[in-house]
Amino acid sequence: MTAFAEATDATEEARSPYLSVDPAPAMSEALPTTELRALLLDEELDMFQRYAALFSLRNKGGPEEVDAMTAAFKSSRRVRTWAWLVTNERVSQTPSHPRLR
Repeated sequence: MTAFAEATDATEEARSPYLSVDPAPAMSEALPTTELRALLLDEELDMFQRYAALFSLRNKGGPEEVDAMTAAFKSSRRVRTWAWLVTNERVSQTPSHPRLR
């Protein structure tokens, strides 16, 4: 089993708490934010893996995770667009984040 397969599962933990149908299941919330950020920003990975990291960051939702998602704004177009949408979704449900002001 690959590291990605181990980190991604279709259990209750991987489901979106936002009642959305995500294009990739979130990875395990046990993965450190620094690792999720690295996966999201890795232009060599396929989009499915990068989206899985993005949705994991969204589900965790703290300031460090929002910083990681906003870093993807400088990434490839598809990831940048999803990062903007997901960050906007996450921040709209939490107090304002200084990076987004």
